[in-house]
Amino acid sequence: MKETDRPPLLTEQEVASQLDAVASIRRGLAQREDASWHSLRGALKEVFAENGGGEAYLRAERSNFHPTKERE
Repeated sequence: MKETDRPPLLTEQEVASQLDAVASIRRGLAQREDASWHSLRGALKEVFAENGGGEAYLRAERSNFHPTKERE
């Protein structure tokens, strides 16, 4: 490889600028991921409310999980 084929050396300021850019991108991705999870919070609230609330839903699911002999 010839000496002229290598990439140019970066200055300290250029390296710092690139590191800042990478850190900024990572922060943006982390914030977007947090926003996605927060948007899901309460997504089924109306569905559970229509069926008597979350506790009623869980009770019904548990009662149907292991059917009794009468239901078989």
